[in-house]
Amino acid sequence: MILPCSHMRIWQKMVDENIAVCVILEDDLFIQPHLKNVIEATLELQHWDLIKLSDNRDFPFIDTATLQDGLTLGNYKKAPNGTQGYIISLAGAKKLLTRKPFYRPVDVDIQFHGEVGLQMVGIKPYPLAEDRNFESEIANANTGSHSNRSTLLRNLKHRIRLYIQRRDKTAVLAKITADKSH
Repeated sequence: MILPCSHMRIWQKMVDENIAVCVILEDDLFIQPHLKNVIEATLELQHWDLIKLSDNRDFPFIDTATLQDGLTLGNYKKAPNGTQGYIISLAGAKKLLTRKPFYRPVDVDIQFHGEVGLQMVGIKPYPLAEDRNFESEIANANTGSHSNRSTLLRNLKHRIRLYIQRRDKTAVLAKITADKSH
């Protein structure tokens, strides 16, 4: 089976090799010194699938929990897109791989967390930021022409599904922070 993107290949490798947790970073990032603290803080958490380490729009958290080293765990009402950097659990990888066929870009697909039951949170301050001066090979490959009609219909369908999806929180913080003793 050939998987269409590097993120999916990493998720499949996690499943094939029973890898419990993986930190995934794209190559167009600024990494802040507290990334190590963020990774260590995740060891205290449970029942999470994906932890966002970056959000170029800085969507607000709707619920929060305080973690060590001045970090804040939160869930989103409006799930941010982007896969610049995140931590994913084996359970999260399995959930994301259940989508067949995979028809949206991965960075957009995670906004539809409820479709696969993905428990997604973020940790602020985010330890990663996009390098706006980096020239993306993906962005360059996606420049092309297409029908405005098909784009309008696809966009409308996407926005309606996002609106419905965003009525649900991305995770239940009480379950994730419940027992920090393990």
